[in-house]
Amino acid sequence: MKKLFTLIAAALLAVGANAQTTDDIDVSSLGGGWAWNVNVTTESGVATITLTADYGQASTGWDAGTDWSAYNKLCVVIDSYTNDWGKIYFKSVADATIAEQSFGKITETTTVTVEFNPSDAKSVKQLAIQGKAKDDVIKVSRVYLLNEAGDPNLLWEGNHTVEWDNTVKISAAKAANLKVGDIVKFTISNATSGNQAMVKFGWGGNDIVLGSSKGYFSSDDTEFLLGVTESVLTQAKATGFFLTGKGFTVTKAERVEGSGHEKSIWFGGFVLNDAHSGVEFYCPSETGTATQLVISLEGEGEWFQMKNGSWQDLTAIPAVIKTSTGKQYKFLLTDEIKGVLNSFVLQGKGYTITSLDLDSPADTWTVAGSSAILGSNWDINDAANAMTSTDGITYTLVKEGVTLEKKQDYEYKVLLNHSWDNSNYGNGSENAKLTVAETAVYKVTFTFDALKKEITATAEKTGEAGPIEHTWAVSGSFTGDTEEGWKVLYEMTKGADGKYTVSIPVANAGDYEFKVRADGQWTTAYPAQNYTINIPTAGSTLVVTFDPETHEITTTVTPPTGIEALTIDTDANALMYNLAGQRVDKDYKGVVIKNGRKVVVK
Repeated sequence: MKKLFTLIAAALLAVGANAQTTDDIDVSSLGGGWAWNVNVTTESGVATITLTADYGQASTGWDAGTDWSAYNKLCVVIDSYTNDWGKIYFKSVADATIAEQSFGKITETTTVTVEFNPSDAKSVKQLAIQGKAKDDVIKVSRVYLLNEAGDPNLLWEGNHTVEWDNTVKISAAKAANLKVGDIVKFTISNATSGNQAMVKFGWGGNDIVLGSSKGYFSSDDTEFLLGVTESVLTQAKATGFFLTGKGFTVTKAERVEGSGHEKSIWFGGFVLNDAHSGVEFYCPSETGTATQLVISLEGEGEWFQMKNGSWQDLTAIPAVIKTSTGKQYKFLLTDEIKGVLNSFVLQGKGYTITSLDLDSPADTWTVAGSSAILGSNWDINDAANAMTSTDGITYTLVKEGVTLEKKQDYEYKVLLNHSWDNSNYGNGSENAKLTVAETAVYKVTFTFDALKKEITATAEKTGEAGPIEHTWAVSGSFTGDTEEGWKVLYEMTKGADGKYTVSIPVANAGDYEFKVRADGQWTTAYPAQNYTINIPTAGSTLVVTFDPETHEITTTVTPPTGIEALTIDTDANALMYNLAGQRVDKDYKGVVIKNGRKVVVK
């Protein structure tokens, strides 16, 4: 084939170039090579390319290939173009496209730049400029190669109106500096409301939805954001990527350094609003060991839901999830969820989607509390009390055959990942309580909303149960207000009247606290706040009486000698005794014992 470079250009190419050098290709050569369906005329250094059929192209080429590895940009200066789509590309001797760039209608001189990896351009066979329709006219005034280092974070710069197939191409060479967690920011202008932008890796590939300030963007948008996930990075470095869509002009694409998002399959900032309440995501990614999909939202939303790529409800999760504030929605990676990751729809109103993440392990919620309903007493590691969920939001635990006693408070809490250091929930900061009106056998169902952080328990009667007989004991600070001191149990004895009593020797005078415990456990203990009593005399004996029906506690203190047994009475008119143990009336003056305390009466 006839060589179509000028002699000067050929000589310059042979020598090569350093940074910032340029080499021109004769525009008149565009009529030869593999040109087809075009008529090319050259006058005053301007090549006029007129298409004689649809998708005609002007072209120049080199049978043996020519070396462009000393350069990284091909620049084509176009004075005018009459249609809305055109393309510049060049191929290797192996007939593989090395790089390409589309362009739109041009009314004033514009330089269209095709960036490429120098190592891919060691043997270039063909350069082509293509139009769209018969009678289109492209006027080219200059074609040149450029070696320009530039800003490594600048991926593309120009002035390009995007109209679906008229795209902005980011080469694989430019994508080489990207890393997971980075943002690719596209600066835009002339945005037309109601349109959308997206990134593709090939026309047969999936769309990557771009985050913008208005979702399906509006006229005040100035940028789109592409989050660089592991999947995006792998494909971008292999093939590059291009920005497509409709209704905006791109002026710059640049890398903004970021971090994190190692588990993200998408991140950005897509708004769900009235203009467009749903968006389809394509997130090709292996789930690996991940067990849940986490969708992070911001904003005051009204509703939100997830569907498959055909906009059908997923049976594995609720069709509509309502909440009043922005939340994280966590879905267990069931087979159904895994099956739609390549194409699924998120719908809603009033939310901004900030990221989609694959996470492992999924959060574990466990109920801990009374052994009467849970089998173990406040055991945070009891696997039998782990809650289960089908949607990562509502967790349940069911306990069958539980015998519960009327008028008893059965306390419990739910906690995250087997630790009190993490989130735990009951009735606010207090334990939640379950009570029943009848002693019977029950099915107890605990339900926890991981979004609202609300825990409830319901008891469904499943059988009869006779009276429950408990053992009762006193535990307190009589041998020291320490953990070991409170472990000492003073077993109580049941009397003919059904009440329980115990006598406790108290070595030292002072203030003491105690509770009456059922079955040696803290699950059922009275009173709710510790019972407090003053022992005025060392060596006294404290007698505690407990009524299991009313939970009433009475106490009697017997001094070692000389004083009759005193019943501690909180009544304002409590009886008074002198130090000899004799009862005195209210007119008595001096030191008396009243309610177990020494009091001076004047």
